[in-house]
This record gives sequence, structure tokens and C-alpha cells, in this order.
Amino acid sequence: MKIVSPAGPMLCLMLLLAGCGSSSPVAQNAVAPPDNVVGDLPANGLAAPANAAAAETAQRAPLPVPSDGMHWHWDAARHAAIFGPSVSAPAFSIACNVGMIGVRRVDAAPEGGKGTISFTGNGRAASMPARAVGSGFASSWLAEAAPSDMTHAVAQVFAGPGPVEIALTGTAKLVTAPSPIPAQAFAACGS
Repeated sequence: MKIVSPAGPMLCLMLLLAGCGSSSPVAQNAVAPPDNVVGDLPANGLAAPANAAAAETAQRAPLPVPSDGMHWHWDAARHAAIFGPSVSAPAFSIACNVGMIGVRRVDAAPEGGKGTISFTGNGRAASMPARAVGSGFASSWLAEAAPSDMTHAVAQVFAGPGPVEIALTGTAKLVTAPSPIPAQAFAACGS
């Protein structure tokens, strides 16, 4: 028979009770999480996503596919991939011209304007410096470069199975449908 001293269990009980009397770990000035926080429904009151998988899924949600009748066209004479309602009404194009890859966003551009055109999609992002070309209603944004790491990065954004978002400060974002046609323009210049 073993005799156990009552001091051991009593010490444990006192430590447990002392922990119960401590203040809450939630700061008094804490605020409610924003409405767009993704997480488990029963996890109300959390300031961060309770379910990392749900948060990642929301972050990787596919871009909406354009529904305004635009699609890709191939213009063999100009070695150009054209996105828009028709070849004669482009909203965006990628062309190979004299060994240079030209990316054009057809949208009003201020005379002498400069900016960066960004491409996001298929788990990748790339950008190119752009400048305004033309004037008035005939103006647009143009980014040109010889085949390089930069143009290869842009080509990789378009190479996936999903849509691509094209953004440029001062213009409406454009979401292109997935297609193998842009690859033809990059291939024509060897990028």
C-alpha cells in the first residue's frame, strides 16, 4: 500500500484555481472582424480566418470570365492576338512586329502618359512599362519590348487555363478569357 501526500493534489488544485481567476486574453479595445473575413461559420468573433483552407480558396478564386461578348481572334497578317468583340474592334492585343512584342490596351490615354500595365492570372503576375500613343479618341496604351525575361513572364501569365486580368492606372480592368491564341503572338517573336 502506498501513501500519497495530500500536498501534491492540493497544489495542483490551487494552481488551476489561480489560472481561472486571471483576466481574459482578449484586449478590451478589440474590434469585430470585417464582414469579408473567410472562416468557419461557428468561429464567430475571430479576427483572422479560422480555416486556412477556406481563406486560401477565397484568395485563389478564379477571376470572372468576361460576359460582354469579347473573345480572342488571331490576325495572321499582323501576327497579333486580339481580344475584343471583333478583329476590327480590339480592347487588347498582343503582336509581334519586327522582333518586338507589343502589348496594346485600347483605352483613352493622356498625351505623353506613362504607366505600368499589369497581368494577373493562372497563379502568376507580370508587368511591363507602357506609354500613351496616338491622340484624342485614337489614343491607347502601348508596352513594347524585345523578347526577354519580362516578355516571357507575361507569356507565362497567359499560358494557363484560366482568365487573365489586365490592369493599368486610369483604365477599366479587363478580364480576358482563357485561350491558346495569345501564345501564338509570343511564339511569333520567340518569347
